[in-house]
Amino acid sequence: MKRALKGILQYFGYQLRRTPKAATWAGAQLHNCPYYDQTVLLGAEKVQTVLDLGAHVGQTAERYRGCFPRAKIISFEPFPESFAACQKAAEKLQPMDVYALAAADEIGSRTFYLTSFSARNSLLRLDESKTDLFPAEWSKRAGEIKVEATTLDTFCRDKNIDRVDILKMDIQGGELQALRGAKELLARQAIDAVFLEVSFEATYDGHPLFFELYRFLHEAGFVLFDLYNCLKGTTNMALVEGDALFIRKTILEK
Repeated sequence: MKRALKGILQYFGYQLRRTPKAATWAGAQLHNCPYYDQTVLLGAEKVQTVLDLGAHVGQTAERYRGCFPRAKIISFEPFPESFAACQKAAEKLQPMDVYALAAADEIGSRTFYLTSFSARNSLLRLDESKTDLFPAEWSKRAGEIKVEATTLDTFCRDKNIDRVDILKMDIQGGELQALRGAKELLARQAIDAVFLEVSFEATYDGHPLFFELYRFLHEAGFVLFDLYNCLKGTTNMALVEGDALFIRKTILEK
């Protein structure tokens, strides 16, 4: 009976799993929603700066505005059409700034690869062969453009940003490049949380996988708090990607 119920839930895209009993009601609500978890761990009123890399059309910025009413949201979106949509969204989400920039490990002009699904545009070239992992309509190359890239260290220094409470990244394989461009911020422990998309299968050329990001952030003093929104392949059902929340170890020890 239990297996049948789990199978029905899985068929409709849900899972039922047993977890340890929570000590408090607040604790029972953790590990279900990454945004709620960030408000509890960091404090809804304390977060001042959110860096939103790969903002697309501003959908994540909207979630963060609801969670952190006092925060300044700074979004990067290099694709012109998505940048325009994000700018429009920013009118209702102030204080929020939007920059037509990509985050990388070096400053300068970069090739930006377009795909048939704009949310999958990337500094890395899409591997079109991975049709067993994503719907076919998401898995086509659609040209390339030139965009401007910066490093987070340079950007924060130029904008007089001393601390970043939350670094959010959904940049389709560019996450490790962006982290390497934030070495100064990480070295002085100026980032409290990193919320990013992680992959367990390479879907772009040179795509860094979860274990590489985990090792980099672990060495920088972060703890993996949880994985969310895990996506399985369309045909082989293998784990493809998910969202990971890393919190600075010293925060969890308080």
